[in-house]
Amino acid sequence: MKLAAAVLAAVLALGGQAAHAAEFSIGPFASAQYLYDSNVYRFSSQMQRDVVAGGFPQAADLADRVHRYVVGAEGGYTIEQQRFTGTVEGRRYDYEDLNTLDHNERGWGARYDGGILSVLSMQTEYHDDRRMGTFEDRHTAEPVMEHERIGKGLFSIAVTPMWHVDLGGSARMLRSPIPAGVATTVPPGTFPGVSTTTTFPPRNPMPNYAVHESTGQLGLRYGIENKEHPEVEAPLVMGAVLEYRDISLSGVERQPDPPVLPPPTQLDREKFHGYNTLSLEGLATYTVSSLSALEARLGATLFNPHEVNQESQPELTGRIAYRRRFSVVTEARAEVFRRIATRDVTAEGTTETGAGIGLKWQPLLDLLVLADYSYAQSAYQAGTATPVNKGRSDDVNTATLSLGYPFLRYFSVRVFGGWTDRRSNRSWQNFQDKQAGAELEFRWRQGKEKTE
Repeated sequence: MKLAAAVLAAVLALGGQAAHAAEFSIGPFASAQYLYDSNVYRFSSQMQRDVVAGGFPQAADLADRVHRYVVGAEGGYTIEQQRFTGTVEGRRYDYEDLNTLDHNERGWGARYDGGILSVLSMQTEYHDDRRMGTFEDRHTAEPVMEHERIGKGLFSIAVTPMWHVDLGGSARMLRSPIPAGVATTVPPGTFPGVSTTTTFPPRNPMPNYAVHESTGQLGLRYGIENKEHPEVEAPLVMGAVLEYRDISLSGVERQPDPPVLPPPTQLDREKFHGYNTLSLEGLATYTVSSLSALEARLGATLFNPHEVNQESQPELTGRIAYRRRFSVVTEARAEVFRRIATRDVTAEGTTETGAGIGLKWQPLLDLLVLADYSYAQSAYQAGTATPVNKGRSDDVNTATLSLGYPFLRYFSVRVFGGWTDRRSNRSWQNFQDKQAGAELEFRWRQGKEKTE
């Protein structure tokens, strides 16, 4: 009873403080974008031939110019330590030539950040998005509208001023119908001992296919304070994170048998089983004033396919990132990583190893330049769902450049470009895509503070 009374008193005290000041803000936004895309479907020339032969003549031309329009609103409400924010938007895409891809999208989200005194901090968010799915690895030019819902929560408990316990979780559902695919032509030499061209049968449609992902986290952090300035946030934080993730599937349909290949290659029918991972990683964050910060997270992850008789071995996973501010106008970052990622189309697990660099340059007060480059190698797990992907490995290079300039009070203009290059030991999965465009944005915000 004494504990309950103490908690109630703390909440009432927090509420009493919150009644003295509150801030509310809301503002609409809108944008218009013109984009040139050299490879809308992200097909290789071989995949393009297969898809056109499979009944999609529109895929004979991969390039197009896309008009994108967005309208929405965002708002926030703050009461002392409690902050509520929300966003809603609608999107329209019009293709100049590939009119079958014209579509509408919509999305909304909400987030809460808050805490109780200095003991508990909380972050919860929810996102609901309906959009057109990617054409990568679908073996079709038929557009698909997918629906994704994500909920996340993170609770941090300050056991002492320096010791924190973190409890987190998330749930994600992606409903992404898979239309009927086309037959895939596999060139000689793709599989050991196969010296002739092989044709894989088209995939059967799965109109109710969905991916269900759930994650749970338990973390422990310890902050080592600066003895010369104990009043500032601890510059060195160390700890560990235990995470469990499960990928499950629904709406799965029986798929055709793959062609029989000579030994040593043996391929099974597509197995949409899903998988789970268990990881334990140590973490450390070191901050030097406001000029630089180093973040490291290293450990091991165990990959376990559902219903597959396979012994799993722990894999090294983690991320090391460094950020440095060289001057008032220049900031750079670099990272290396190794992680297990999910291919949503078939819920296959891949081990991604790569690196990235980024530059933020603001030579003028109103001009912002952002440049990024990343490289990743994706190796498909042994329990892969799609037989043709057995032993598959991709190398992906991505580069982006953006220049933004605000003018007047509520308007800004941005020009941007991007380049993606994927090279795979499955040659029909190679593609290169170049993009360039310009965007005009309007964003209006109004804030109101009141006291009682």
